[in-house]
Amino acid sequence: MHNSFFKYLNIGQTEEQWGAYVTSVGYSKVDRNENYPNQEHPRIHQLTWNRGRILNDYYIVFISKGAGVFGSANTPPVNIDTGTCFFLFPGIWHRYKPDPKSGWEEYWIGFNGGYIAALMKKFFSINTPFVNVGLNKEMLVLFHRLIDTVAASSIGYPQQMAGITLQILGLVNTLSTFKAYEN
Repeated sequence: MHNSFFKYLNIGQTEEQWGAYVTSVGYSKVDRNENYPNQEHPRIHQLTWNRGRILNDYYIVFISKGAGVFGSANTPPVNIDTGTCFFLFPGIWHRYKPDPKSGWEEYWIGFNGGYIAALMKKFFSINTPFVNVGLNKEMLVLFHRLIDTVAASSIGYPQQMAGITLQILGLVNTLSTFKAYEN
């Protein structure tokens, strides 16, 4: 995979009516001591540690390699490691960055919709946005499938991406529930 790939998507009436839609998909590899972010994003998505940002959609960020730090309006800065997923919630200020000693590899997906909002409210907490899924092969497969789907942009791909996103949410929920019973 390249050092980075991302796509920001236009959402139409069909996607909104579907109840689950993807607004952004991406992957970024940040080497040690490399500036973060290491690519140019649309203005609304630009992120610096000092300023932070607020987005309008839900996001899952999966750290598949490396370490860093995350903080939000609801969460003081917390160290995050390989295998951590964290959620970003609409309208909530947040910031995150890789540790310059390790860098990191991150995958992300931005998503929203009526069905999504109901799932997020019922199953995921704004006050505990972290789930350690470990080096979960299925998670990587799903993120790669998502990136391949958006890159191919075949007919009906927005609904296919919504389905993959629901698979990712299901996997994260299962892993967080399973780990809760492990302890």
